[in-house]
Amino acid sequence: MGAYGDGSVSYGLDTLVSTHMGTQPGLFSRFMMTALCVLAMWSVISALVMFTKRRRPGSAGIPRRPVDVKLARRLRVTTWAMAVIFPVWGASAAIVLGFDRFVIRRNGRLRAAFGQR
Repeated sequence: MGAYGDGSVSYGLDTLVSTHMGTQPGLFSRFMMTALCVLAMWSVISALVMFTKRRRPGSAGIPRRPVDVKLARRLRVTTWAMAVIFPVWGASAAIVLGFDRFVIRRNGRLRAAFGQR
């Protein structure tokens, strides 16, 4: 029996966990898990290659930012609510916005790299 109990849900969970960990017996199972791992790595590598080939030369590849950005009231309220509910997210968002406003916007090379010409 499984380590989680005697029911069918427990048996299924035990099977899925052992498959995920690679301890499921059988050559086919190990081959499939290895193939999925190799495909995941191939996906990451090919995404990086496509990104570097398609980005604009001399930039970070980020789309250009509009000059006048007007945020809707609903978006501002949602952002403040998220910052109150998730304070770590709010702090990290404040750091990113502060870095954008006080560092990137004042440095010409960074502004060009981030598409803010």
